[in-house]
Amino acid sequence: RRMHDAGDSERIPGGAGMNGRRLRPLLLPVGVAFFQNMLLIFGEPGKVTPADMLINAFVSRQTGEFRSAMILAMENTLVLMLFLIFYGDSVAAQQRTGAVYRFSRMADRRKWYAGQALTMLGWAAAYCGVYLACQGAVALTRTTLPDDGRFWPAAARVWCLMSLVTWLFGMLCSRLCGGLGAAVGIVGGALALILLSALATGAGQDPRILEWDPAGFPGECFTDQGVFLKKTGILLLEAAAVVAEAGRFFCRRDIFAAEGDG
Repeated sequence: RRMHDAGDSERIPGGAGMNGRRLRPLLLPVGVAFFQNMLLIFGEPGKVTPADMLINAFVSRQTGEFRSAMILAMENTLVLMLFLIFYGDSVAAQQRTGAVYRFSRMADRRKWYAGQALTMLGWAAAYCGVYLACQGAVALTRTTLPDDGRFWPAAARVWCLMSLVTWLFGMLCSRLCGGLGAAVGIVGGALALILLSALATGAGQDPRILEWDPAGFPGECFTDQGVFLKKTGILLLEAAAVVAEAGRFFCRRDIFAAEGDG
């Protein structure tokens, strides 16, 4: 019986084998950050403060007539898309493979789903943490200007906001994968990320777009505590809405119909 259980952990998503496969993609941000910063690493150092260099690695600034905006940088959008590819289907996959075995013994799937949502948040935080560490190392060592005291507060805000954005899109991708299949769901999640980034790009748009668009940030978001807390609260509300909708779907889905779908 123990040998049978050990084999199940390899065959059913969420077991030890799946956890091992989820660890390896955490190395992807290292390679992406290296290629992004090759000119800085092997060439002339930058001439901005470490805090500004770090923020610029994650967002690009746009200045309009009445406001300054921060939009997810194209390179960072690529990093988030890689997260969707490797983690976006993780919840839905458990209802395509081994669903009857896993869920037929559960009277209530809400506890399982809550664990999955928190696990996705953990992977998002770890993934963004690795990327932030790489970009932070470059920012601290490849500039001619010393830290002016803003680096660590900025790093903490970047990590918090980017982890929430990654979690939000990861859960959205999971919901799409559950309803439409893995390939369509991942493409749909990536398209949503691209479209929301494009929506936040217009420099003359209503400032409320920057507040509610998860791919846009007010210009002072990474330096002003009040603006940061407001954006964090909005991202939490948006993530909660996505998590709740995905939970409604996964907790009520017919496990016999789900087996093998997608």
